[in-house]
Amino acid sequence: PMVQSWDDVPVERREAPAVSDTTAKAETRVEFVFDVARLGNRMLFGVILGGACGTAYGATDAIRAHGLSAVIDAGKVRNTALQCRMGMVVFGGFFAAFQGVKYVAVTARGVHDPANTVGALAVAAAPLGLSPVTRVYAPYALMLVAIDAFNEAGYNPTGR
Repeated sequence: PMVQSWDDVPVERREAPAVSDTTAKAETRVEFVFDVARLGNRMLFGVILGGACGTAYGATDAIRAHGLSAVIDAGKVRNTALQCRMGMVVFGGFFAAFQGVKYVAVTARGVHDPANTVGALAVAAAPLGLSPVTRVYAPYALMLVAIDAFNEAGYNPTGR
């Protein structure tokens, strides 16, 4: 049995019309149904997960920039907070857009395949290339998408 999480794409299973041959079995056809609430869930998932990853990346980058030392001054704390905030906003926005575009692609195309992930990546990553400040986040954003793709590799919407 398939286990669905709160961010899965809703699926309706319908029996296909009977074929004229009496020995043929009716096959189960999968239809992906668009739902605004599910779109919101997917984007909220992207904001939460992307924001958490971005915060961790910002903290790591700030520590790497000024090193770990026993002396903690207000400048280091402020710099770390600013980098955490920037990472959270960039990653949260990117991953929310990625999840939203991927959901719309799945429901519009009616197929759950890697092409949806590639298309969503192209659309969501385009704004990252607009500024040198956001370009540094691109490799880490790709890793986030790779983790998502790996997670969905075993997802079977037909339940078979």
